[in-house]
Amino acid sequence: MAPIGTCLFYIVTSVLQGETQQVPSKLREKFIPTLIASYTLWPAAHAINFKFVPSSQRILYTNIVSVCLYAHLSAPAALHNLVVSLQKLLVSLQVHVLLLVNARQAGLQFTALPILLVCQGRLGICMLLKS
Repeated sequence: MAPIGTCLFYIVTSVLQGETQQVPSKLREKFIPTLIASYTLWPAAHAINFKFVPSSQRILYTNIVSVCLYAHLSAPAALHNLVVSLQKLLVSLQVHVLLLVNARQAGLQFTALPILLVCQGRLGICMLLKS
């Protein structure tokens, strides 16, 4: 089951990220290390499960281990997306600062501090100008 689950994990996450063309390279790069990590984790997790966890809590324990494993596998992609979003925000802030400087040089005055806006999932800055 582990090889099928590992393949499905990387296929689904790639499709959800819009990177369908990178699926074969991602599988070639990450399949074997992930499979080795899985084969290392689960025997130890099940040994702990059957030795120390009461039978009424075993499914909960296994689910917690699964969530932690998939969170660990998803972390690099989430970190990459965060870095890309922060880079886009930085570029947006630089553009808005340039607009602010040009507006002040043109003699426009501001009635309020910059306002952060979220529009269509993107963070932006709106400056209120006097007319």
